[in-house]
Amino acid sequence: MSEEHTRAINDSGLKISGAANFTVRLHATRNSQQIPACDFGILATKSVHTRAAIEQTAHVFRDSGALCSVQNGLGNEEIVAEHVKYVIRGATPMAAHLIAPGHAGFEFYSDIWIGPFEPSGTPYKYVEQLTALLARAGLQVVPLQDARGWQWTKLVFNSAVNPVGALTQLHHGAATRVFQSFYQRPQCAIQRHSNAQLFAQIGDGSVHEIYLGLPLCADVLQHADVSLSGCTGAFSDHFAGIST
Repeated sequence: MSEEHTRAINDSGLKISGAANFTVRLHATRNSQQIPACDFGILATKSVHTRAAIEQTAHVFRDSGALCSVQNGLGNEEIVAEHVKYVIRGATPMAAHLIAPGHAGFEFYSDIWIGPFEPSGTPYKYVEQLTALLARAGLQVVPLQDARGWQWTKLVFNSAVNPVGALTQLHHGAATRVFQSFYQRPQCAIQRHSNAQLFAQIGDGSVHEIYLGLPLCADVLQHADVSLSGCTGAFSDHFAGIST
């Protein structure tokens, strides 16, 4: 974690702007030994940092705490389960980006789907307790006995649309309109070859419908200065008339 970011949070609070606007005072630390024992934790690092993060913080959960991953990928819960007894899997389309140290931009509200990570034997009551805590904070949480379908659905969407957005510099809404059929095919294949039931509907719309009206770019374009002018020309004819 950035020392500058941590210092800004401790000095002035964490500022959130965008879909919600508020500043909350809290204590942030880069020293995991300063974190007290917790009943619940939320892991939201990029997947490449999962192992380092849990190795440094596993002591916080001891024998009775539960850790929930909302990382929208596969394999993170297995790593967490090597160090923490009770693990909750999760997924969400919600997005945010760092505007400045101590200031995060919140893109939009959506559901967070959580359920027990089956191999860990996590009791469902832990999912219900975490749902209640997050709901008190104003988040839209859906507790599930089996959250694998939502996790796979979000992964299929990311795998289909994010590369398109990264290569063409189209935001999610435009990229999704072009590749809706590409998004549907892997869903069918996964449902045929696994026990996880993928869910087409989220609230009143599907995952891709959540993004259709959003000028939200793939993470790779938000977090890096990427110049693809020589590459996007090849796509210009195909994407003519699509608003970016």
